[in-house]
Amino acid sequence: MLSGIVQGSVIGPLMYVIYINELIEIVRKHGVCVKLFADDVKLYLNVTSISCMYVMQNAIDAQHEWAELWQLSESVEKCSVRSIGKQIVVSSLSIANNVLPINTVS
Repeated sequence: MLSGIVQGSVIGPLMYVIYINELIEIVRKHGVCVKLFADDVKLYLNVTSISCMYVMQNAIDAQHEWAELWQLSESVEKCSVRSIGKQIVVSSLSIANNVLPINTVS
């Protein structure tokens, strides 16, 4: 096993929490909120200016570097940007040069 946590072990859930906590701290250092559920990670930020988009991109880049360091694959095709509200997001966010699609909810 190159990376990750052995599934089905008694200590597996505790090891996963210890393992993933580093990612939470890395992303929070960029001022972005993080929510975790099982193996899903959601990053979110209240965007008030274009500079907020740069903050989010920096957090995404940090998350991607962490995943590469620990040899974890990311399902980029399942990732997207969710824009909630009337403001239209004009800047594109990407993971490893893959531009994320934007879903708008008003």
